[in-house]
Amino acid sequence: MISTLSNTCCRQSDRTFPRFRFPKGITNLSCFTAAEQVGIILVCLLAISMRGFESVVLRYNQSKKSYAVDHDLLGRCQDFATLFESMLTAEAWMNQNRHKTSEIKNVAPSKITHLMHAFKNVVNRTEGNGLKIPKFHQLKHLPRYILKFGSPNNFSTSRCESHHIQLSKKPAATAQKRDECFETQVGQRIVDAIVLTRATQTLLVSPSIGGTKKEAAAIYGTRFTVVKLELGGCFCAVPMNGSKSQLPIEQKLLDLFGQAFHAYFPPNDGIPCFTEHKRLDPTTNQTFIFRGHPMFRGKSWNDWALFKWNSDDSSVSDQSLDSADDTIDIPGRILFFLDATAMANHPDYEPGLYAVTQSLLKKPTSCGRRSFLSKGSMSPKVTFVVCHVDSIVDVSFVIPNIGAPNEYLVLQSPVHWPELFIK
Repeated sequence: MISTLSNTCCRQSDRTFPRFRFPKGITNLSCFTAAEQVGIILVCLLAISMRGFESVVLRYNQSKKSYAVDHDLLGRCQDFATLFESMLTAEAWMNQNRHKTSEIKNVAPSKITHLMHAFKNVVNRTEGNGLKIPKFHQLKHLPRYILKFGSPNNFSTSRCESHHIQLSKKPAATAQKRDECFETQVGQRIVDAIVLTRATQTLLVSPSIGGTKKEAAAIYGTRFTVVKLELGGCFCAVPMNGSKSQLPIEQKLLDLFGQAFHAYFPPNDGIPCFTEHKRLDPTTNQTFIFRGHPMFRGKSWNDWALFKWNSDDSSVSDQSLDSADDTIDIPGRILFFLDATAMANHPDYEPGLYAVTQSLLKKPTSCGRRSFLSKGSMSPKVTFVVCHVDSIVDVSFVIPNIGAPNEYLVLQSPVHWPELFIK
């Protein structure tokens, strides 16, 4: 299950998550960095949250000569999953670049104390000194350290202590070795280096000096056409690069798509499609890549994205719509993209770029005890939905719920995890 989750979590449009790929397993934790261990905790949390996890937690019944679910062990695993979630949200809160003073003084102390009690009750370490160790005790003083020194990212040396080279050794090498001025000069040189670095970064991205970042290309990746075969009347996906090999798209889906759009394109040209779409976020100046590729480096890559629906969409129930503007955001799995800029006289779609997706039936619902997990279902029938690329609201992280056919788990972006810890 861990191996399956590791492979599934690697190819997602939301790339703010920690590393998930562990081809050599996760039994030996000593060979992983602290950042990789965050990914291990998240993978274990997802595994416990799967519907099929009960089939793993079994106990042999000697009287009945059969295996049954060990509910005691299952309950303990659920306690660990709740603890993992608290640890992940706490770690995300600590790694923020900025913290609110009111949160640090009024909210964070009680939240950290609750986390320490939960850790002590669930883990119950007995080796050595147990939890009577400085590493565990220092969590209690973390809010005071943040008030004094700022965000932990300002003084963290977790990456093999390499920060000491820039923040200690180099400034100290150019300072006078005298007790009365050594610390002052080292501090001044650190501040000067930070100011110069920030100024250089600002000048390079300034519109008046360095120019703005170019708009990301709308069409990217492999381009192919969906053409109708003379024999049999079925459709196939042929790459435009001259390759004779067809792209492995499900035949029934390809036939449904071809029948819906074939009449609105020149018959000799086919239906133009592509596999990647880039979007530039104007607020953060960050480029997002959405990929819907039937064969990317040996296997399919179908990103999930958050699409905005309105009341005109027949597949969305009125109960799911927001009362403010009659819209709802629902995740959809991108199969590929349609280049309909040359499409003519279609009764339902205007010329433009579209994403061919398979959408969840309705807005995901809460997943029990997990605050950043929700679940949704998809129709078992082979179908597709065509959405304009402008309806893409945000990236999304969705994985199949192992043990529950046609059910999916939706993870909230790590950007929002600090809010879950502090609320």
